Amino acid sequence: MRRVARTAAKATLALALASAAQGEVLIDTHFASNTAPVSVFDHKGTEQRVTGLLPKGWQDNSAWARVWASYTPMEDGGVRFLRVDVSRAEARRTCLCFVPLPDVRDEAHYQLHLRLRSPGRMLVTLSVRYVGVPYTALWSESLYPSADRWEDRTFVFRVGANPQPIGFWIYLDGVGQTDLHSLRLVSLDREEMFAAVRARYPRTTPRN
Repeated sequence: MRRVARTAAKATLALALASAAQGEVLIDTHFASNTAPVSVFDHKGTEQRVTGLLPKGWQDNSAWARVWASYTPMEDGGVRFLRVDVSRAEARRTCLCFVPLPDVRDEAHYQLHLRLRSPGRMLVTLSVRYVGVPYTALWSESLYPSADRWEDRTFVFRVGANPQPIGFWIYLDGVGQTDLHSLRLVSLDREEMFAAVRARYPRTTPRN
């Protein structure tokens, strides 16, 4: 009964957030759909380290690291997803990115919704950052997703004005498996951002 109540509460919150955040959709990805092959070699071009399939708009950005990984669309219990399997990690992190995002000349407000799990209990870091040097992160959040349960994570955040092209990155630390189901990033104006925050953190009536 408690699980049903929690599920209903999450569904209600998701509906409220979706209603509050109209905005402009920048990324709307189902990770197991509309995929294309990816193949990444080391800097010398002699050793293939990353293989598999990634959805349209996404690319692997792990060539600078010493990691070996694969991206494989899978299905479990009727749910399709993309499994990122990092079999070996000697230096730095596996990462994939969506670039570019629209330039930020004044400031920008975003709402991010991500559904994922991590059978390997990997540390997952989400980031909006510069595409080029010095690769500064303008926003980031790290989490340890559940190993067996799909989690819906939502973030509302602001990015200040910056002079460089930006993109969205997902970093995976260490060795293990992480399953990516879907990701949606929406650009909000100031009022839409406040509405999204109010929907996520509604005021509660104090108890007597």
